[in-house]
Amino acid sequence: MKFGGINHLAMVTNDMEKTVRFYRDVLGMPLVAAVGNIPGGYPYRHYFFEIGPSNTIAFFEWPGMVEEFHKPAGQPAKGQLQFDHVSFDVENEDALLELQARLAAAGVEITPVIDHKIIHSIYFTDPNGIALEASVWIINPTGGALGVTVLTSDDIADGGLLRDRCELAAASGCEGIVCAAPDLSATDPWSDRLVRVVPGIRMPGGATHDQARVASPRDALAAGADLLVVGRAVTAAEDPVAAAAAMVDHLVA
Repeated sequence: MKFGGINHLAMVTNDMEKTVRFYRDVLGMPLVAAVGNIPGGYPYRHYFFEIGPSNTIAFFEWPGMVEEFHKPAGQPAKGQLQFDHVSFDVENEDALLELQARLAAAGVEITPVIDHKIIHSIYFTDPNGIALEASVWIINPTGGALGVTVLTSDDIADGGLLRDRCELAAASGCEGIVCAAPDLSATDPWSDRLVRVVPGIRMPGGATHDQARVASPRDALAAGADLLVVGRAVTAAEDPVAAAAAMVDHLVA
């Protein structure tokens, strides 16, 4: 099976009115359902705010029973905790900056955009003290097709063919391309639209196997690779653990 996202996150609040004002009026999430508050049944209000199609965040209102406190996202805290923070997905960087400005205009304390490499994020807190994050994928690992340009086992990559395949990948909605490290400079015009995945990674002086155009991990990253594919340089080594450790040392040296 494949999950379609978050159906709902069930949170708690002392004060539903302030929660509605923040999620509906500041964040712009529609209040799509209100249940509970039933005499003789479940006595507490339970409201749902739409994040996106089929995705909501919901709050139980437990007046006088919730001990509110602020715990920054990602920071440890003592006590009985089952939750850290919620991250809402936004469509692009412009949407992230728009939300940042909207929160600031509402008087909400908010961080600058934080670069986590695969995502860019902003952090803020709701009126209940719940740590929140909004994020945009820069390199999305959750799915999407990759277009293959020219195989690393081919001796030569024609510049015109590389350009044509990059254009085709972008026009077809691919998340990225697979290309050899020596071809990265030719794909630079698409670097803002396509993730560049580079196989043929070998340690300097190591066996190249059937690969004609290889590069060291450090050289591939310096040339603009977003992701590296490491295979036989480790799996075919006499000591794979030592080979993997040497590759990490090479990267961080």
